[in-house]
Amino acid sequence: MKRSSPHSLVVLLFLVLPFTGLLAFEPLRHNGFVAYDDNVYVTENQQVQAGFTRASVAWAFRASHGANWHPLTWLSHMLDCQLFGLDPRGHHLTSLLLHLANTLLLFTLLHRATGAVWRSAFVAAAFALHPLRVESVAWVAERKDVLSGLFWMTTLIAYAYYTRRPNLPRFLLVFVSLGLGLMAKPMLVTLPFVLLLLDYWPLRRFPARLARDQGARTNDGGPPVAPPGPTAWRLLAEKLPLLVLAAASSIITFLVQQRGGAVMPEEYQPFNVRLANATIAYVRYLAKLIYPRGLAALYPYPRAWPPWQVLASLLLLLALTVVLLYLAPRRRYLPVGWLWFLGTLVPVLGLVQVGYQPIADRYTYLPSIGLLIIVAWGLADLLARWRYRQIVLALSGTAVLALLLIATRVQVTYWQDTLTLYEHALAVTRDNYIMQTNCGYVLLTKGRFAEAAQHFAEALRINPQHSLARGNLGVVRLKQGRLPEAIACFTLLLEDPDSAVRSRAHTNLAWAYTRLGQDDLARQHYAQALRLDPNNPSLLYHVGSLLKKRGQIDQAIDQWHRVLRLAPDHPGARHILGVTLAQKGDYDQALPHLRAACAADPNALDALDSLAWILAVAPDQNLHRPAEALPLAQRACELTGYRKPETLDTLAAVYAALGQFPAAVETAQKARQLAQDAGQEQLARDIQNRGELYRSGQPYYEPPPAQR
Repeated sequence: MKRSSPHSLVVLLFLVLPFTGLLAFEPLRHNGFVAYDDNVYVTENQQVQAGFTRASVAWAFRASHGANWHPLTWLSHMLDCQLFGLDPRGHHLTSLLLHLANTLLLFTLLHRATGAVWRSAFVAAAFALHPLRVESVAWVAERKDVLSGLFWMTTLIAYAYYTRRPNLPRFLLVFVSLGLGLMAKPMLVTLPFVLLLLDYWPLRRFPARLARDQGARTNDGGPPVAPPGPTAWRLLAEKLPLLVLAAASSIITFLVQQRGGAVMPEEYQPFNVRLANATIAYVRYLAKLIYPRGLAALYPYPRAWPPWQVLASLLLLLALTVVLLYLAPRRRYLPVGWLWFLGTLVPVLGLVQVGYQPIADRYTYLPSIGLLIIVAWGLADLLARWRYRQIVLALSGTAVLALLLIATRVQVTYWQDTLTLYEHALAVTRDNYIMQTNCGYVLLTKGRFAEAAQHFAEALRINPQHSLARGNLGVVRLKQGRLPEAIACFTLLLEDPDSAVRSRAHTNLAWAYTRLGQDDLARQHYAQALRLDPNNPSLLYHVGSLLKKRGQIDQAIDQWHRVLRLAPDHPGARHILGVTLAQKGDYDQALPHLRAACAADPNALDALDSLAWILAVAPDQNLHRPAEALPLAQRACELTGYRKPETLDTLAAVYAALGQFPAAVETAQKARQLAQDAGQEQLARDIQNRGELYRSGQPYYEPPPAQR
């Protein structure tokens, strides 16, 4: 092994590497959560938000999402929620710290195994700063990348430690570390293969006769060939327990994929198309590592790859493989780096298609290390005889890292919020109908209906069979009051082969016909929807709303109770059930539902307002709790910027119930003015009447149901 560099230099690099990483990802402090799986993993996941409880920890080992069983990832999100709540800065900080830890561990591994401090530092720095890392670090839902990366690195270091003096306790460290990594992300199934590569270089455990260079000193930064060690068969047998662990993880992953419906059917992408994409994916990843331009959260699957591109990619991969294997005897790092890259990408090449993406930046998190090793050691060898080698390598390496740092800072800003993320993806990709649909949905939730409709229409131009875009376009037309167009969209979806799509179409048609006053047609469509999906909580919720509109209050209440039996955390059902029970005068049953709705979502505006109103104006003095109502009403007003007359009306009633009549009068006057400005004349008159009571020093009480 080469003589180690001075200790002070290594310590300095241990400070510089994380500092540059912090500098590159500093814009993260301005980023929030994105509605691109962050809602599934954190912001709408009650189990995760509960933190560490016996029930939530047990759930973490049962739950899955998409193609993964990753209990350690769930537990890491729970810890963040326990420490930071829903402050996104804390969640981003955890991901960044894990990434920086991975950087230092990678440097430690390479430096100790090869003794080449600057080459090891360059690989670690390029790994830390490359823009391809942004998706893994800046996307909270992709915590599994940086967390599994931590165990990947600790497994490699534990293995290097084991090889110095093989024994069972040291091997158990390797086994446990790999097991923990697989519980963070199953992509680590390729790690036993990488350990075999490390046996070849830099650990040099393969028999010398396999290397064809016994006794020779190489130029690859490693030590001279060691005396004959374990046989090749023994090295393979040594990995068998790890291969069994990887196989068990693969079986669990397959079962999770089957159960979750994550595997795309054969008709979505035939195997020959997936095989062609896998070939081209390698070349695309190579290109993005060299020139990281146009990075996106989702790349669209092309309709078909031109045959010449597939053939050219295959020939390029074969040529590189042959050349690097030919150079292997004296430059072992070449085949190791190349096979590291090729092998670790196999689980995510889409041969078994999971999701809609042909490639993804996050998939390069660990595979890119192999290519970086080739670059660092290869350039040093290439310039080995040049007089100005050190100056050129130092200047060019610094320039490359500086460019990567700047590019990463820019890339991080694209993840600052959901709309920015989706719009950037559309700007750098073509025919991306999924991102068109996603972008349209965000605009739909913001009430920007015309813009949303344009995105849905574009998605349908690209893929006329995309049912989600068509359904959302129908929802936009429904909200715009363009009911015939909405009905036309939903009617087309009644022929979709997916029963869930047809059920939603029937539900939306029911809403459209309700708006038209055609309750008989609405009832027929709800019946069809329930026949297709009888236990859909969202559907049952809407059925209850229709029953209430028709005056069938008790039947509506029964429907919402059924919703809560199926989905106890359904906040909409909690709220509307609480309000409806209060309207019947059944406050004792109403309040627990409203409190549960507020607890489930502290920013649930309607639930906050309704609960505060009842606590302030309930005629039953046993339920009269204005002190509890005050923070609820104030929070509701904060959420609306004190610009919504209904929430100000509630706050005025709370002030009056507390005996703060001057504040009640002033707040009621503002609420009345806002109601008048909005054309809500009846509400303005009601607020004015309540204001007169406040002026006379009297609070307002809700009259009993019989007197309303």
